[in-house]
Amino acid sequence: MMSTDVYQILGIDSSADSKEIKRAYARLIKQFRPDTHPVEFGNIRQAYEIASAQYLHDLASQPQTRDDQAEPAQPAGHAAVEYAPAEQGQLADPEPVPAPPVARAELPVMEFLVQLSQLAERHEEQSAQQLTLAFLGRLNAYSLDECSQIELEILNWIFTFRHPLLLTFIELDRYYRWTETQGFSLREFSPGEVAWLQDFRQLAYDYQQALSQKNINLSTVHSRLPGFLLSKADIAQRKQWQRRCDELNLAALKTYFKPPPASSYAITREDIFFSLFPAGIALLLASATKLDIVSFLVAALAFLVTLAARAVVIPVLRLLVKYNQVTYRLRYFIYIFVAMMFFHGADYVLKETADRHSMQRQALNSMQQPALHDESPVICNQQEKREAPVYPDESRRLGEEGKVKVKFHVDMSGAVISAEIMESSGFERLDNESLRAVRRWCFVPPKREFYMVAPFSFRMDSPADHMGF
Repeated sequence: MMSTDVYQILGIDSSADSKEIKRAYARLIKQFRPDTHPVEFGNIRQAYEIASAQYLHDLASQPQTRDDQAEPAQPAGHAAVEYAPAEQGQLADPEPVPAPPVARAELPVMEFLVQLSQLAERHEEQSAQQLTLAFLGRLNAYSLDECSQIELEILNWIFTFRHPLLLTFIELDRYYRWTETQGFSLREFSPGEVAWLQDFRQLAYDYQQALSQKNINLSTVHSRLPGFLLSKADIAQRKQWQRRCDELNLAALKTYFKPPPASSYAITREDIFFSLFPAGIALLLASATKLDIVSFLVAALAFLVTLAARAVVIPVLRLLVKYNQVTYRLRYFIYIFVAMMFFHGADYVLKETADRHSMQRQALNSMQQPALHDESPVICNQQEKREAPVYPDESRRLGEEGKVKVKFHVDMSGAVISAEIMESSGFERLDNESLRAVRRWCFVPPKREFYMVAPFSFRMDSPADHMGF
């Protein structure tokens, strides 16, 4: 093999030094492996040995200015290995070519892994990352066979140690490109190893991003935010971290993130903010006429009902819809029914609030207007008294007839505090007489205020002095 062909095979210039020759060889053997490309691997290995020997020869022929410029062609204690290019078409041994035995006492990898293990027990990720960067910077002083042995020991530690360091793996993967090439200098990874390394790399990048953002979900970040104010994204992130650690069989890494809430129906920040809207609407409606303790109680009840619905009822309905085929098929009808009930209840509250406001306004107006007939003060004395209206003589003479409905409000003393015409007879005299009679009614003091509707029928054939109802 000509020297020119040697440098062409390695893809370097003939003036390349020892480090450039090693880098070119390491790059090529990751692409042309002995088990998949035996011919190319043999040629590359032979070109590497020839280029290294030529570099040492040229270095020896020059004046020595530094003692460390000369590099032995083979480390002490290593046996020389002969590689011959395989003929085209000849079946080659599919087994990978093992690296020459290296005395572990000569390599610093074991000491490095022991230090990493100690740092992992103390969860000192940043310190282990700095240690790894310093270790990788010293690998240029070792031969390719030694570097391959070091890489193998590091991989064995990552696959077998139950608490590998995440930030350290990021630096090692950037240096060796395991997940990119799906193999290392001695062989390719199996499909299971490739999947494990890729999942572990994703776990490491998630942890690195959480550190840079000072995520409150990290166990090392102290936050004054109480657990019930967590967002749904925070809870999902914690659960995803726990699940990935279980899938990779790395239970020790679970402590890096705070545990998710134990309850399946945890209250989140979104639930609280969403529940404040119906509470505010209920407070506005209840305090349309008067802001009192009842208004705040109604708002609090609306808040609790909405919060319970979002935290418990809605998740349970989703489970029923998901696992019950009948419910799943009728889910849209269920949604429509719930929406109709909600709007019906809102309409009822709005109507009752408007009626209450109208009745109180009517009572205020009646206090400012003159009395219709005899409006002497009404004294109930906790007794029931309901007199029927009197048929006005003028209405009889003019032949005025009709039906009147009066809606009135009774307070806790039993007196009628306001009344208004709900359905008019069409004649003002009949309506006013009905209002006059109802305003003088008395009831046994009730436990709470209430509204009632009293119907009256004015007919010409009724008694002349009064009307029944």
